[in-house]
Amino acid sequence: MATPAEAKARIEALEQWLRRFEPRQLTGDQQKILRERGRVYEHQELTIIFETGSDCATYAAAFEAALREAGWNVHNWQIVNPPHRPSSGIAVQVPDLNNIPREAELLRTALVAAHVDIELLNMKDFPPKSPVQLLITATAYSLHPG
Repeated sequence: MATPAEAKARIEALEQWLRRFEPRQLTGDQQKILRERGRVYEHQELTIIFETGSDCATYAAAFEAALREAGWNVHNWQIVNPPHRPSSGIAVQVPDLNNIPREAELLRTALVAAHVDIELLNMKDFPPKSPVQLLITATAYSLHPG
């Protein structure tokens, strides 16, 4: 018979394992935070680049909806095989990591506030579609479960 602490640990491990197979989605709270913290008051271009397959298209659509409501002019670009795959499956891409544009920092800060696990990447291997790009790929878990 497991102790309550052991049972709790086993349940948490099982829940974490199951999350690897569920499609990613933004919660209502995350969407609200993105709309509020990611608000832009002037024309800002954003391209959401998403990988074919997995849950990327539906996850990208959730970000698009929230960020459009925050005032961003959002474009989509679907790719088959990204040259870089962030381990978290999400990255804010900028032209120069040593000189991050104000709008990229605003987006990064909003994503962090919404508890979205992101990386910051140089977009050098991607054709620049806009000054700021949000890359959504399959996660390492979905590519190599187990």
